[in-house]
This record gives sequence, structure tokens and C-alpha cells, in this order.
Amino acid sequence: MGFLDLFKANENKQLRDRINALESQNVFLQQKYIELEASIPKEKKDFDKLQQNIFTLNQEISNKNAEKSKIQQDLQSLSNSYNEIKSSLEKNQAELSKIISNVQKLKVLHDQYKTAVKGYEKNSDGSIIDITPENELMPFVEIDLNCFNIRELHNKYRQNQREIQKVFTKYESRYTTKANSAIYKLMVIAMEAELQNILVTLSNGKLDKAINSIKNITKRYYEVAVEGNQSIAPTMKKFIAEIEFLFIESIKIEYEYYVKKEQEREEQRAIREQMKQEAEEQKALEAEKKKVEREESKYNAQIEQLTEKLQETFDNNQLRQLQERIAQLQAQMEEVKKKKNEIINLQNGKAGYVYVISNLGSFGENVFKVGMTRRQEPMDRIKELSNASVPFSFDVHSLIFSQDAVSLENTLHKELNSRRVNKVNLRKEFFKISIDELENLVMRYDPTAEFKRTMLAEQYHQSMNHKGTVSEIKNDNEDDKTVTITSQSVPSRMDE
Repeated sequence: MGFLDLFKANENKQLRDRINALESQNVFLQQKYIELEASIPKEKKDFDKLQQNIFTLNQEISNKNAEKSKIQQDLQSLSNSYNEIKSSLEKNQAELSKIISNVQKLKVLHDQYKTAVKGYEKNSDGSIIDITPENELMPFVEIDLNCFNIRELHNKYRQNQREIQKVFTKYESRYTTKANSAIYKLMVIAMEAELQNILVTLSNGKLDKAINSIKNITKRYYEVAVEGNQSIAPTMKKFIAEIEFLFIESIKIEYEYYVKKEQEREEQRAIREQMKQEAEEQKALEAEKKKVEREESKYNAQIEQLTEKLQETFDNNQLRQLQERIAQLQAQMEEVKKKKNEIINLQNGKAGYVYVISNLGSFGENVFKVGMTRRQEPMDRIKELSNASVPFSFDVHSLIFSQDAVSLENTLHKELNSRRVNKVNLRKEFFKISIDELENLVMRYDPTAEFKRTMLAEQYHQSMNHKGTVSEIKNDNEDDKTVTITSQSVPSRMDE
């Protein structure tokens, strides 16, 4: 072993010793670290926990600040809206004040106008006197009539009033003595007041009573006037005849208001009735449509089943039978589809039937009802009408199918308007017209329509020809009730 080898061996030994010493020192330091870590005070851990809490709180503060900023923005927006509303209210208040001021000015002008139409004259001493001519033949109080609410009627009433004043003025000049003139003026004022009393108590259905009251009043005044002075009888009779006519015109004009109002109510009721009837017809059509759709599904299922069977069959005779059955089902299904399309057309459009019917026993000759139904079976509607409060069934003269049945019905009603039995209630679609005229009218709008001229009225004629007493006639719907007729009576005719 050489010197160099001994030197390396010694150096390696020193290094190993150094490593062992360092490892021992490392073990010692680790044990020391563990001891030091175990000796850390509790306050240090609490401090770390506090730092963590502080971090969390800072985050919450940041979130709250963001919410605060949003709330401040909302408050600013609300403040701006409030200022706008306040500004608008102040502007409206200013406009309202201006309007109030204008109304007050108009009131002043109106009061001034009432005095401006008067006439004035200056006396010799400088004082002013009122020389406005007064209408001595008019009552001092003028009532506010209902006809004033409709311009057309208001104008007619004013025109009639002017005619009345012309008559008053014309006959006033014929009484030259003061006594006769005074009596005439008092009578005219009293008659005007009587007219006003009748007008103010007028109501719907009391036209005839009001007209009779006018006639009784004029008759009474004529008798009183003539009794006092027979010499004025011819003039007074002529005056009474003219004024009575004009007074009755005033009554009729005021009564027109009630007629128009009743017509408006009837039109509204007619609209509601039409809507109700249309809803019922739509419901019936929907039920019929579902029924047809079920039939269509049944036919489709049978055709599919037979088609599958047809593909699996090789026997010629059986093939022919299956094909014939399929053809029959397809033909039947086409009829079902056609019926379904008709229902859809009735549901979606204005298509329907306009009917012309009569009831001789209930309404007499030359009285016909012209109506409209959207039902697929229009006779169902006729049967309903026959089951209503009429003693006999309706006879059908014509059923006219139209793609716009509503317009056709309205057109026929306009043509027949002057022939209405009930001229107030427009829902009562009865018209007094001869069978020839009605047939010509129907042919004019639908030359292809079928029209039956005969009024069968079978039950009515049987009832009229029945002899003797009828007893114990059972009601179809209530078998436990009986009706006893002790005399042969003619069925009453009901007007609409």
C-alpha cells in the first residue's frame, strides 16, 4: 500500500466521521425543533385564528360596501323619479289652476251674456230702465226633458216649440179688448204648464195615456173659454185644433227618446242572445266533430287491419272480398270526412242556414219568422222554437244554406224592416208579409233555394175540426198530470 492510498483511506475515514457527526447533530436539532414547537404559547395560535377572522370580516365588509353602493344608486334613481313626478304634478297643478281660472271667466261671461241680450233705455233723468221684451205666453220655469239628450230630438222639439209660439202669437192679435187678451194669455200659460206636467211624467208605454190627457185638457180649456164668451167659439175652436196637434207632437218627440233607448237595450239583448246561441251552437258542433272523429278513427283502424290482412293473403277469392270491404270502408270514411269538413266550416266561418217559418195557429196568416242558425241540423233549431211557448209547431217554408248566413239574414231583415210585427224589440224576428212577396224576396237573393208555399198547420187544423169535449189529455213529459178542456175553444194568437 502506497502513501497515496494511506492518505485517501485516512481522508475517507475523516469524511465518514464528519457525516456521522452531522447526522447526530441533525437528529439533535430535529428533537430540539419538536420541543420548541411544543413550547409555542397558546396566544400564537389564537393570533392566527384572529387573522383568519379578520380576513373573513374584510371580505364581508367589501360585500356590504358593494350592496351599499347599489342601494345608493337605487335611492338616487328613486330621487330622480320623485323629482320628475313632483315636477309633473306642479305643472298639472298650474294647468288646473289655469283651467279653474278660465271656468270662472266663462261663468262671468255667461252671467254677462244673460244681461247682454236685454235691452236698455235711458230716462230723461239719466237713469237706465230695462226694456227687454218678455214672452208673456211662456211658463216661467222650463223643464229639462229627456229628448234634450239627443241632438236630433232636441232640434225637433225646439222647432215644434217655435211653431207653437207662432200659433200663440197669431191668435193673440185677434183679442183686442184687454179682458179677452188677458184671459187668452192666462189660458196659454196654463196650457203650456199642463203640457210640461204631462211631459215630465211621461214614461215608456204611456204614450196613448199622455195623448189622451192632452186631448182632455184642450177640450176642457175650450169649454171654459167658450162658456165665458160664446162669440169667440169659432176662433177658439180653430186655435184649439192647431195647438192640440202641436202639443201632441211635443209628446211624441219626447216619447221618441224612450223608443230609442228601448231599441238600444233590445239591440244589446239581441247581441247577448246571439252570442249565447252561437256558444251553444259551437258547443254542439264541437261534440258532433268529436263524434265524427271517433268514427273516422274507427274506419282508419279497420282499413289498416284489413290492409295488413290483405298483404298476408294469397287466396284470390279472399283477396277480392278484402278489397271490396276496404273499398266500402273507404267510401264510408269519405262521407265521414265530408261531414267533418262541413262541421269545421260551420265552426270557423259564417256559414249556416237562414230559415223561413210560420205558425198559423199561433200568429195567424201572413206572419213569418226569418232567422238564422249555424247548426249542422237546422231542424233542431226549428224543433226548439216549436217546443217554446207556442201551442203549435212551426211550418218550414225555406232552409237556405249560405257561406255568410249572418249577412244574408241581416239583408233580409233590412228588406223586411217596415213589415216587423214588433218594431221595438228587434230580437223578435216576425214579419207581416204575404207568401207571394216573401217568396219573391227569397228568390231574389237565392234563386236556387227551395220554397214551400203551403202552411200545413196540421195540429191547428185538427184542433179546429175537433168536435166535442176533450178530457184527460196527458202531458208528454209529465204522465201524472192531466188537462181537462170543457169547451171547444179557438187557440189564441200570440203577438210578438
